[in-house]
Amino acid sequence: MNTNYEIISKAELLEALRKALKKNSKELPPKDLSIEDYIDNIYNQLQDQTFKFEKVIKFQLPFGSKILHIDRCSLKNRIVEYALAKKIYKINETYWYSMRNKIFRTGSGINEFVRNAKRFYDIYEYFYLIDLKHAFGIDYKKLRKDFLLKNLKQEQVDLIDSALFNDNDIDKGLPFGHKLSNILFDCNLVEIELHLTQQNIKFLRLIDSFIFLTNDKEDVKMINKVFEDFEIQINYTKSKFLHREDFTDFDKEILI
Repeated sequence: MNTNYEIISKAELLEALRKALKKNSKELPPKDLSIEDYIDNIYNQLQDQTFKFEKVIKFQLPFGSKILHIDRCSLKNRIVEYALAKKIYKINETYWYSMRNKIFRTGSGINEFVRNAKRFYDIYEYFYLIDLKHAFGIDYKKLRKDFLLKNLKQEQVDLIDSALFNDNDIDKGLPFGHKLSNILFDCNLVEIELHLTQQNIKFLRLIDSFIFLTNDKEDVKMINKVFEDFEIQINYTKSKFLHREDFTDFDKEILI
């Protein structure tokens, strides 16, 4: 992946990097260094095991090894991708904040997802659990045109293309597990989630799994119609409509 640091700006890159570093790290390189010198400084400390990153910029160690094997180019790419993710996040920052108790991600987000669902156990009679079909196989070209190019510079979007696909066919959908894929997947659902919220439909989401909370069985038809209208496919083979009394193991049923 070719990286052009002028695309984002030195200030934005350094801000993104500082936010990703542990607070108890060694002293940061001087602010007046060039971006290349800054990367060199970080890279050298990584090799000496004196500088540690949070999991957001994570590098794998060989089993039983104390030496960190990471090439300089990969380090630069990780930092750029983190900064790009921050820029994409800022586009919908107000929305993400408003949905902080509704949308969850992996890791600790799974526990939060289940905990929030349990809060509604005695309030709603029915739980409609759905999984999305081909969730990451979204139309990236459409998302690129309708969302990215309207909010970011052309050069920044080109860098996102390069980070995601690396000369591969962009018609194949988003690569699963990539940091930028995850946030773009969330962005692709903003429109439908805003519509659901405006219709006063109560829901929680963990990545591509939704829980809809209702006291009316007929709401299922309306929810299915909304997804159909937005051309987002539901995986009905993994979806469930349950009365709260049907839960025998809440955690197991929720994490479909």
